[in-house]
Amino acid sequence: KIPELDAITKCFYLDHLSDGISLRMAYSASDVFALPSKLDNLPLTVMEAQSCNTPVVLFRMSGQQDLIVDEDSGFSIEPFDTIAFGKALLEILKVQKIRQPRRHILNKNNENVIANSYTELYSEILKK
Repeated sequence: KIPELDAITKCFYLDHLSDGISLRMAYSASDVFALPSKLDNLPLTVMEAQSCNTPVVLFRMSGQQDLIVDEDSGFSIEPFDTIAFGKALLEILKVQKIRQPRRHILNKNNENVIANSYTELYSEILKK
C-alpha cells in the first residue's frame, strides 16, 4: 500500500462506454490509464488511451509492454509487482514531466508502418 498514492488519486466509475466520443472524452480527461491485467496480448485500450495522449501503466507480459516506451508513454512493470505498479502511477500523477504517448503510438502503429512491416515479412518468407 502506498499512502501517498491514496491521498492524491480519485477514481470514478463511468459505467459502460460504447461510443467513440464518450471513450475519447474519458481517455482524454484521464491523467493515467492503469491496466493491471494478468493476461492480455496487445490490448486495444492501451492504444486508445495513448492515442488520446494519456500515459499507461501495465504489467510487462504477453506482448503488451511492446506498446510502451518506459517513462515517455508510460511504464511497463514486472508482472504482479503491485508496489512498483503503484509507484509508477504515483510518478505519472506527481511528476509534471511532458510525456508523449500519442506520438509514440502514432509513429509505431500507423498504417504505413504496419503495411511496410507486412511487406518486409512477406518478402523474407518468399526469399526462403
